[in-house]
Amino acid sequence: MNFIICDDKRDVVETISEALVKIIRENEIEANIALKCTKPDDVMEYIKNPNEGIDVYILDVALCDELNGFDLAKAVRDVDPLSYVMFITGHIELSTMPVKYNIKPFEYLIKPVKFKEFEGCIKRLEKDYKKSLDFLNMNMQKTILVSSGYKEYNVLVKDILFIESSAQKLIIHMRNSVLECYGSLTDMEAMLKDNKNTFYRAHKSFIVNMNHISILDLANQQLVMNNEEIVCISRKKKKEFKELFKAFTGESRAIK
Repeated sequence: MNFIICDDKRDVVETISEALVKIIRENEIEANIALKCTKPDDVMEYIKNPNEGIDVYILDVALCDELNGFDLAKAVRDVDPLSYVMFITGHIELSTMPVKYNIKPFEYLIKPVKFKEFEGCIKRLEKDYKKSLDFLNMNMQKTILVSSGYKEYNVLVKDILFIESSAQKLIIHMRNSVLECYGSLTDMEAMLKDNKNTFYRAHKSFIVNMNHISILDLANQQLVMNNEEIVCISRKKKKEFKELFKAFTGESRAIK
């Protein structure tokens, strides 16, 4: 985990930083402080070239800048929807504001932040991160069994870009290959039920992997996949798919 701390008061930044270093060391947490700063511009610069791993942003709400903490968190979310956001503030009355911004912070800490409260928060965050990582690793290695000709293939779910129905056949488009088999998209949806939040029936003839969409082209009712292949979207599903795409990607990929 990479921690980014931003507060317009340098002494608060140092206090939070020192407490965090102690918590990381004493609880043997795999984490580091990637950035500590007093200006939102430094955070905006960081998100252009983040470190490897998951980022955790600890942000003051009332920053003395054009951007307040909520605006800054929204900008972070647009680029990195999987990051964690925590707010620190002396204004408890502002604790409901993240709902308005649709930020969904992990925690809201009131200044002055007590060490035990802060430590408990970081330990809960590490537990949540490990749980998410275990789930992701499990699904990254998940396979489905596909019969093609006289052979059976264990196909890694993460490698599937999209599945196309053509006559009585299914064409499974993967990162580096294409596999054909007999069956229906309904059958394939059943096989992928554990990954229903990743795979979506965008058209009567296509199931797409949301992780591999490059561009959502609503004007032409189509998707451009990472390998530049084109997938159709049903006219009736345009609005639904747009909302799903925004929620899944945090609008970090192109919509036109």
